[in-house]
Amino acid sequence: MSLTTKIKSLALSKSKHKNYYGRPYKGVCRYFIRAIRANRILKISVFDTEWIREGIREPVFDIFIDADQAEYISVEHDKKGGELRWRKSMISNLLECTWSEYEASEWSSFDTDSRVRKILGKSLEGGCYRIVNSYQSNILAERIKKKEARECAEYDKDMKPVKEITDAFRKWLKKEVIADHYIFYHYSGNIKKGYCSHCDRWVDLKGKSVKNGVKDFCPSCGARITYKSEGKIKTLRTDNYFAQLVQPYPGGYIVRCFKVHMYYKNSDYRNPIVHTYEYHRYLNGETNKFYVWEMYKNKYMRWIKANVRDYYNSEGKVYPRNLKLLPDYDTFRRIFEKQQNISLSKWAIKVRKGTIYERLINAGFMRLFSEMFSDSYYFYEEIKSEETALHKNLKLDKMRLKRLKAMDGGNRELRWFQAEKEANTVWPDDMIRAFSDGGVDTYTFKFCPKQMTYPQVWEYLKKQYILHGYTWDYTIACWRDYLDMAKKLYIPLDVERNYKPKDVRLAHNEARDILQGKDIEEEAKKLDRKWKKLKKVYPKLEKYEYSDKDYQIMAPKNTKDIVREGMILKHCVHTCDFYFQRMSSDETYILFLRKASEPSSPYYTLEVEPSGNIRQKRTTGDRQNQDFEEARKFLAKWQRAIQKRLTKEEKALGKKSNALRIKELAELRKNGNRVWHGVLQGQLLADVLEADFMPVTEEAGKAV
Repeated sequence: MSLTTKIKSLALSKSKHKNYYGRPYKGVCRYFIRAIRANRILKISVFDTEWIREGIREPVFDIFIDADQAEYISVEHDKKGGELRWRKSMISNLLECTWSEYEASEWSSFDTDSRVRKILGKSLEGGCYRIVNSYQSNILAERIKKKEARECAEYDKDMKPVKEITDAFRKWLKKEVIADHYIFYHYSGNIKKGYCSHCDRWVDLKGKSVKNGVKDFCPSCGARITYKSEGKIKTLRTDNYFAQLVQPYPGGYIVRCFKVHMYYKNSDYRNPIVHTYEYHRYLNGETNKFYVWEMYKNKYMRWIKANVRDYYNSEGKVYPRNLKLLPDYDTFRRIFEKQQNISLSKWAIKVRKGTIYERLINAGFMRLFSEMFSDSYYFYEEIKSEETALHKNLKLDKMRLKRLKAMDGGNRELRWFQAEKEANTVWPDDMIRAFSDGGVDTYTFKFCPKQMTYPQVWEYLKKQYILHGYTWDYTIACWRDYLDMAKKLYIPLDVERNYKPKDVRLAHNEARDILQGKDIEEEAKKLDRKWKKLKKVYPKLEKYEYSDKDYQIMAPKNTKDIVREGMILKHCVHTCDFYFQRMSSDETYILFLRKASEPSSPYYTLEVEPSGNIRQKRTTGDRQNQDFEEARKFLAKWQRAIQKRLTKEEKALGKKSNALRIKELAELRKNGNRVWHGVLQGQLLADVLEADFMPVTEEAGKAV
């Protein structure tokens, strides 16, 4: 469709309107619309002001509407008039403006509006854009409505054969699923009888100590009950409980999952209201389907199809009737006798003839089956499902499989036997049983000295366990922490009495006291005697002090300040000689970052080069927490401020220090040195130091 003289004139004129971002349009508006009818097709052309001002006469879009068939499609053009792509988008998605802009962003003549309204519907209001948009919206809504109707018809077809639940099932829910039962009594001086909600009868309470809220057993049916005075049950409600029901279904069966509770509000306590809420349905027929009672398209509640894998692990007490409908019922019966809360839908999907689950049940590994069945993803690496023999499934041999069964082992026992087989050795069954019962896994002992075998670890921990009577977790953690502190204290751990102290708890506490309780004064004097140049360094650090309303940089006045900082923050600044060596040679200095509101409280310790480059910043436990990011702007401001204070000599020291740092990093990377403990354990030391480095920017100075 050609560009008219009027549209061109309007496009070249000035506009009073602004777009969404506050910028004025070039021309009266952003878009101009023309419409013509060719046979039964309505063609709507959209011209862009920007294109018209560039001398382009072609439309940006051509929209074609077949009003008889209620269909529409559009084509997007390039600036040469060629076709870029065909689209089924509505006009509101084609034009680049928001709803509030449309009145100002599109223009069409009165004739165009009348022509479009006549073809698309006289009841449609507004200009051409709004008419087309409303028409397309109606078409889209009708399409969605028909699609949803077809989808819901399929759902309703699947749900139609589902039978109503029986009175017997409701009675079973009340008696066997809901575990909260009561004996109601009329409060009086001499209580002789009460009504039991479990056996539905009046029972004799003579000789009973009846009091509201007291738990007891029903003298008639033996059920666990709570005494309730009939005058205090107006809002009485039980907890929620879950149940599963199997029913026949065309071509198979259906598993239905319920959440149930019982309440007595405004009701006779002899006739409580049992509320059942069904939320899952698994259809096992010609095709397996899973339905959930959820919001459909955010419109209303109904049964909708769902992904089986997302919902099949629903558990609850199983109604004992119709269980023969389940596949492999003979196998299921062995589990059902011991575990009546197994997920039926999951059973139907996973447990088939020839699978590892059936082999575990048939071989009597009930505990291992239950753990593997409830968390099969966890066992993905533990088993070989493609094998046909159980011992090969479990990555064991027949001898270890027999030992696993003898102790009724679960997942931890299985991993211990797998580790034993991999190590090609035999470990005591008592060790495997005790560790497994205590929640101790094979990976727990990665911290142990390499020269110790698992039986040696077992014998040592057993003595410590007996000595103090603590849990296995506490005993192991105590030993692990002691070994970690021993490394920090440079205690030789190749000597048996050092890595196996007679009393690990005592050794742990002594190591802790040495690390945290050293006399600060004595430690500082010792360091001053060793590094005699330190006293000359501290006065030079005053020029590095700086503060604003949020933070401040403080310089230590003496070695005692550094020792105190290290002990409080529990890092190594006061225990490592190389920090004091660097300070003595003016390679780096130790400074303190504090919050302005708490100047006496250690916050972060900084290792800084004379130029202001920050090598390291560490807080409690040698960490660098997320809160440090808030202080970065302050530190950059501090770096800029101190550049004005530095002398030529100090700038030269900064360049020298930076060169030494680069050389040191190269050597560490070449040697492959790693961090041995703490939160950065295992990482390359060079990577850690390089990531920690915060240089002075070029704008701040030429120190780097």
